Amino acid sequence: MIQLLLILLSQPCFSSVIPSDGAQTVIFTGETSTGYLALGSLFPSWGGSAHLIIYTLNETGIVTSSGSASFKGEPVCAAQLPEGAAVVCIDRENGISRLSLIDASGSEQWVTDFAGGFNANASVRSSGTDILLAGNDVLTPLIPRVALLSEQGDIQWNYQYTESLFEVRDVSCYNDQIFVLGCSEQPGWQSDINLMVTDGSGCNPQYFSISSVDGRFSPEAIQVDSRGIFLLVNTLTGSNGMVYDGQLIKLNFSMEIQWTGTVSGSSWIRGVEMISLADGGFALCGWTNSLPFSESDRSDLMLCKFNENGELLWNVNHGTLSTDYGFCLTGVSDGGFAVSGCVTEDLYQGWVLKTDSLGNVEPQGIEYTENVAFSIHQLSNPITDGNLSFLVNTPDSGMLEIRIYDMAGRQVTMMHTSVAQGVSTINQAISLPSGIYTVRVTDGLTDSIFRSVVLGGSR
Repeated sequence: MIQLLLILLSQPCFSSVIPSDGAQTVIFTGETSTGYLALGSLFPSWGGSAHLIIYTLNETGIVTSSGSASFKGEPVCAAQLPEGAAVVCIDRENGISRLSLIDASGSEQWVTDFAGGFNANASVRSSGTDILLAGNDVLTPLIPRVALLSEQGDIQWNYQYTESLFEVRDVSCYNDQIFVLGCSEQPGWQSDINLMVTDGSGCNPQYFSISSVDGRFSPEAIQVDSRGIFLLVNTLTGSNGMVYDGQLIKLNFSMEIQWTGTVSGSSWIRGVEMISLADGGFALCGWTNSLPFSESDRSDLMLCKFNENGELLWNVNHGTLSTDYGFCLTGVSDGGFAVSGCVTEDLYQGWVLKTDSLGNVEPQGIEYTENVAFSIHQLSNPITDGNLSFLVNTPDSGMLEIRIYDMAGRQVTMMHTSVAQGVSTINQAISLPSGIYTVRVTDGLTDSIFRSVVLGGSR
């Protein structure tokens, strides 16, 4: 019963491409009480001005509503808040940037303008009850700029820092200190990591630099907690620009490197987003390029996990027949991940994935079995053709009993089928309304429980 309850509480996994009439990317997806809130950047056509488009999705990844922001500007970053998401949009035509709160239903709650503005590398982060915004000023691109706003969008302070010039990449806060991550160019094709640390009111800045031994550091994200400072950094070591590794670097509070974890491939591995996890580890998303390149499939979305000691636990790629990118990663209440990105068809199209805790889209959810000698692996999930298909591995031949339950725990169907010893393929026709179901398979001695999603089912 406990295992069945865990399955019912977990969220279905999916991979949803959101089509549009223009070029679209999804820059943020966050979980809500009814599904997901997704924010995208939509260009009406190549060369046009982008604007913010807002989607709500149900728990199976189907778009339930869509709308556009009331203001001009291209969305460049967003952060999850308890009541929705804060999104930064750049209005290049008017030379300003805007921070807006979009609630879980997809409605605007407030909009705050910044004259002069933050440029397109801005970063936004929740700071307890406040919102941190960091970047570089549009008019002075290498001068760091940090602002603190209330949950209602009121500017508490807005400072520029002229003592050290660098390109801002991300911002974090911990223990009444603000940590601004950046990058600075150096002679000889080098680039270094820059850190600016201020107090909670944005005052008394201190500056630190970490030099790349060979090649270029391209920092992307920062997380700070009681253990230290964790950086997501891409390292470019090949002089031809074709060797790119993603690194998770831990610093102590004296800015000394404690360890480095690496995810690498045959060519580019580029991490762009990092989140800390309840078990002390970190999840990263981005994309990977494979060699040799082809015109139709030049990169795949990448999702990986490091443990608390910087050891790579797993690395999963998701892709279509086109070029695919991952831009944003958030955690989901069942331990899985919501990933935002795009696929390339005729134009970029938005892409939202919900994975399980191992980065997989299929099989979905938590699978429970009492004996490893008896196991089930789903072959199609979601089910779109009315056919429940799975592989079963059983130590003896005999009869299987299959029971299917709805989300309320009510049995909706039961069937039996014979099975041979070893691995067999089971195909059972089902006629069920669209929804989420729990499937319990038993050979009379051992149970296996898993979840299936039915799409386009009977009415």
